Amino acid sequence: NSYFKPSLFSESINFFLKNKSIDDLHISSLQLDFKNPRVISDIFLDDIDFSSHFKLAYNSSNHISSNLAYLKIESSEIYFKDLKIINLDYLVDERLNKIKLSIDQIYNNKVPLNSILFSAFLTDEKSGDYSFSCNYSKENYLDFKGSFNDMLKGFELNFHNTSFVSVSNKKWLINPYSNISINSNGFIFEQLDFIKEDQVFTITGKIDKVPNLSFSFKEFNLDNINPFIPNPVMNFNGLLNGEIVFNPNTFPVLIGDFQVNDFNFNDHFLGNLTLNNYSNQYNDSLYTTGIISQEGNTIMNFLAKYPFDGSKNISANISFSNFPFQVLDRFIKPVSGLSGQVKGDMHVYGPIKSYEIYGNCVVQDINFKVPYLHTNYLTMNDSLLVSFYNDTILLKSLPFYDVKYNTKATIKGVISHTALKHMDYDINISSDSLFVLNTEEYDNVSYYGNVFLGGDLSVIGNPKNISINIDGVSKDGSKIMIPLSKSKEIRENKFIQFINPEDSVNDKVTINDPSKFNMNFNLSIDNSSQLQLIIDEEVGDMITGYGEGDLYLQLNKSGDFEMFGDFEIEKGNYLFTLQDVITKSFEIQRGGGIKFNGNPYDAEIDLNLLYNVQASLNPLNPEYDRDKKSPVICRMSMSGPLLKPDIEFYIDIPNSDQIIET
Repeated sequence: NSYFKPSLFSESINFFLKNKSIDDLHISSLQLDFKNPRVISDIFLDDIDFSSHFKLAYNSSNHISSNLAYLKIESSEIYFKDLKIINLDYLVDERLNKIKLSIDQIYNNKVPLNSILFSAFLTDEKSGDYSFSCNYSKENYLDFKGSFNDMLKGFELNFHNTSFVSVSNKKWLINPYSNISINSNGFIFEQLDFIKEDQVFTITGKIDKVPNLSFSFKEFNLDNINPFIPNPVMNFNGLLNGEIVFNPNTFPVLIGDFQVNDFNFNDHFLGNLTLNNYSNQYNDSLYTTGIISQEGNTIMNFLAKYPFDGSKNISANISFSNFPFQVLDRFIKPVSGLSGQVKGDMHVYGPIKSYEIYGNCVVQDINFKVPYLHTNYLTMNDSLLVSFYNDTILLKSLPFYDVKYNTKATIKGVISHTALKHMDYDINISSDSLFVLNTEEYDNVSYYGNVFLGGDLSVIGNPKNISINIDGVSKDGSKIMIPLSKSKEIRENKFIQFINPEDSVNDKVTINDPSKFNMNFNLSIDNSSQLQLIIDEEVGDMITGYGEGDLYLQLNKSGDFEMFGDFEIEKGNYLFTLQDVITKSFEIQRGGGIKFNGNPYDAEIDLNLLYNVQASLNPLNPEYDRDKKSPVICRMSMSGPLLKPDIEFYIDIPNSDQIIET
């Protein structure tokens, strides 16, 4: 004798049929296999479209004591309203008191569901056990197990202590004392608790034609909401406590208070956040007031309005007082390490995904870094005026200084955005002499050194495609080093990749750690600046020169580095080494030059060098006194490819006629 109610089977069939009751049908056995079943769904079913292969098997046994049925439905593709259901397998077996449903995927306009499995077994006439699981991504899935009880016109779901929901790979257990009632009107939640360690999120109330819901939070970490924020550069942290109640039949429709302790925004501590939510007398909008306080002082307060009319428009007034500027660090690249205090007022208005911002703010005591250049800057007694208008942020002209040498520059610019997303920069810096480069060989192996620059620098683009354009003149004290070979340390760190591993000369200079932006650098070098070409850093081979030239340096996001232009040496030297035995410093004669035409390894040189020494002339003529030293000039001529030049040696003996006569 089966306790499986025939009404459950009947109701499962009646759900699909169009104004026809299963009680009016008398079928003992049915087998259907449609290759093109759309005509059947069009005739018999509401809002359901069987667009591909469909199979149905039905058997019913009529006995005096029982009327047992078996139903199995399979379909590779079903459309139900705005849902697309892939590979449905549905089974009702009254002989085994079993219902089973499996679906590979359900597509909708929002969140696709995958690997959906549902099964239920009746243990008596009015109760049984169930299991339900599905996922909507690798990090987000659920697994419910529990029991159900039949109620009047519905049933009640209870949960075993193993039931959970995983959100961003964080598992939330469901309180086994929680339950959900389901009937023809909707859902009723009885203290539905989601628990993760000390954190609790609770839903209580009902969803029907007149919903009445309460959401409460206890020690809830705001980090849990970060995966759902559409702007990836924004994140929150802090412990949320509070409750909010929604009931459209009461006044106000929405009311609640929240407290967030240790509130952090973009990994910066702000203090404590207090929120109050309510609706107006017309119950047509949600209002939120908020205060962020730090050690008893209010650093930010706001009033925001969100209408219930479906427009998704927001309106907010925000005031700042000594608000930390560093929260914007993630929005402004390639600058980092921002600090300062913000004062001012802003108004935000418009659609939630494309709102406009208006207002003015003043930023004081600004500090920032440029990581790629390894330089630090600050403002002194000047403040930055920032104006917001629609989708534009205007940075008024501001003097700033480098921390190490106190050199000065002026910055101004415009930042375009869409609701603080899709940032586009147009920032300009000008200076008579600013310390702009402070790097060593492991910071950037394409070039490094210390550079003081006079001229103009612009930052244009967006965080994924930034271009830095520089037009400048090197100033007194500048020193630029360009390594041209892979020393032992460079080989170990693999900063430079060689296309041909058997050749120490590369076809392309490439850096493993890409710059993440494009750089175009027009550099004029004067006689007060030093240029070093490091031929072999391990043994010390290098060319050092002071001179004049116009160079164009180019670096792309892939890390490919190129140089173009000529450098004429006014004075300098070449430290020549031979097998770690001979080390001589040759003076470079005025007028020598280096030509760059792309890869710095492929530079062409034309240098005349000399080395002055006091030496005995006895090896040239035994009649000369072995102990007497005479001035001798060793000359070397280098021309052609930088790393494989043609080299010629000469020996000059000044005043040789006088020496012979003596």
